Amino acid sequence: MIKSPRSALLVPLLLAGFALSWLGVSSLFLSEAVATSPVDSPVGASEFQAMLGRGAPAERIETLSSILRAVSIPSPSGAVPTDLPLFALLRSTGTASAPRFEATDIELDVVTVNFTRLKVEHANVILEPAADGLSCRFQATGVPFGVQTRLAIDGTVTWATGPLGGDRLQITYRLDDAPVDVLRGLFPERIDASYQGSLNVHGKAEGVIGEESTEDAPATPLLGELEASLNWSVLGRTAPLSVSLSYSLDDHMVRIRSGRYAWAGMELQLKGWFDPRQQGKFNLRGGFANVDTHKVAVEWDVPAPWRPTAVLSGEIKFEGTPGKGLMRYQANAAEVKVPGLGGYAIRLVDPKFQGSLAAINAEISVSTQVTSLEIGKFVFPSFPLGLQYWRDRLTVSTSNTSLWGGNQDGTFLYQPSKHPAWSQSGRVVGAVAKDLAVGLAPELGLDVEGAGAVTYSFGQDGARKELFTIHASVVLGRLGNIDLFPSVITQMEKAEPKLAAAKASAFVPAPRGNGKGTRLDKFFFEIARDPANPSGVLLGGLYLLADDFRFDADGSYESGGTLKLEGTVVLPALVADKFVAAVPAMAKLRNGAGNIVVPVVVTGTTAVPVVDLAPGYAQLLAAAGRGEEVTPPPIREIRHVGDDNLATIPADPKSLDGL
Repeated sequence: MIKSPRSALLVPLLLAGFALSWLGVSSLFLSEAVATSPVDSPVGASEFQAMLGRGAPAERIETLSSILRAVSIPSPSGAVPTDLPLFALLRSTGTASAPRFEATDIELDVVTVNFTRLKVEHANVILEPAADGLSCRFQATGVPFGVQTRLAIDGTVTWATGPLGGDRLQITYRLDDAPVDVLRGLFPERIDASYQGSLNVHGKAEGVIGEESTEDAPATPLLGELEASLNWSVLGRTAPLSVSLSYSLDDHMVRIRSGRYAWAGMELQLKGWFDPRQQGKFNLRGGFANVDTHKVAVEWDVPAPWRPTAVLSGEIKFEGTPGKGLMRYQANAAEVKVPGLGGYAIRLVDPKFQGSLAAINAEISVSTQVTSLEIGKFVFPSFPLGLQYWRDRLTVSTSNTSLWGGNQDGTFLYQPSKHPAWSQSGRVVGAVAKDLAVGLAPELGLDVEGAGAVTYSFGQDGARKELFTIHASVVLGRLGNIDLFPSVITQMEKAEPKLAAAKASAFVPAPRGNGKGTRLDKFFFEIARDPANPSGVLLGGLYLLADDFRFDADGSYESGGTLKLEGTVVLPALVADKFVAAVPAMAKLRNGAGNIVVPVVVTGTTAVPVVDLAPGYAQLLAAAGRGEEVTPPPIREIRHVGDDNLATIPADPKSLDGL
């Protein structure tokens, strides 16, 4: 039983399957009988005229005498049996007063040019030409393909009465318990390995055979109906497949006027055409409507987190030549909802699916375009997804696509054998920072501008331990929720009023955009789930540059808005010069690079953050102002959180020279 999400959306698309290829077998000999060239030298038609009726065209008799071969009955002298036309055995069994020709328990071969020689053992054949010689009734039974198989054919042919000179045929046929393995050996390119058990076929046909289409008129078709069944094993499940078809056959192809496939509780409506010859082309389409994907997933024992709720409709297209067919499909739904794992519920709005089935390197391949995609709390706008299932591995890819105005690459991985482990990782570069912030964390209420980038990794391991890491950055932008550097300078002026004379705030670079907030030349930070606090996240690696001003910090964020950061603000040498000019003792707080490092804390909420000097720094500042010996604080060694192997993005300190 399957244990994965791979079929929940796609199994309804599989109903056409490889089975479409074997349909040509049932009509194979009808078309071959009127189209093949004799395999031996023609036998004189007049010799067998009585058995088929005087209206039978000579060329038809010659062709049939070459195709239908039998082993002669050994003579009393013990002569070796010879292969000869079937009619040679029938000619001595009828009389003028009783026109019935019969051969019982013979070994019959069907010999054609394009296909293998087929043997029917214990065959019984009866021919009954009409008194007027214009038609002939025929019956045949036998054992092809193995001792358990039964073949039965019954019909009437009326000679040369078609509009273009063809023969009118009425036939019923039945094949029971034909081993699929034996059929596969005879027709390796038409019977796929996914079929098992025994094939059962019965049907009827009525119309014209033996005509050839011309530029002026098409050949008159033979109209037929067919029902068949066998076992189909695909995607880890074996179930009976039943086929019901209404078709027409002419000198070129079989046209399926209507058809129905049923497998594992699902149905497919079928139309199309195929050339029944050995390498004949085919083009078949199957439609399905209002498939309840959740019901399918339950029946297929898909784990509950991956059972989608959707009503799916679409079409399968299967075309090519035997052994080289390509199965494509398309489908759509108003929405698809998947519970997901680890609290990451998935919702696809107005998805459009298209892809292939049973390709060389993918059992299932899907391209999906959605109006919007929701994964947990994350909301993504329209972009395409690519899905592939191959050898117990489901991969969903978003490579080389656009998201929030930037370029994105993403990969989702899930292996049913490692359930419930899964992972989602990716990168977006060059996005609109405002759109990125709203998409990833709308609850933060960030007022941000610039070019944004993010790398992410989330999911869970086999023990259901949550994995969650985000690295994000903004370059050449603005953070409007906080006036970071002016606020720090204001706090310093409150602690040492003499510093106000330096007017240091005038040297803080003006924000871009509307002039509100903090200028961002390079801004990088990390987010990871807090294992000690399920409702919060850890913040680390925070690094902000605005011209020569710098902020390093780490901390936490509590769901609901509480923010707590501890860090240092680096005031550049230009501002330090102004402070020293106003208060010479401030020189004691300069570091070796001539900067002043100010420890700070940021609290409040992300929408309204509050900047304060770290405890003890105001006293250190006052002591320096009194001329006491002090030790300048160092730049904070910030904590890094989450996975550290994510892809490098702009503003990542690891990518900056000298840092």
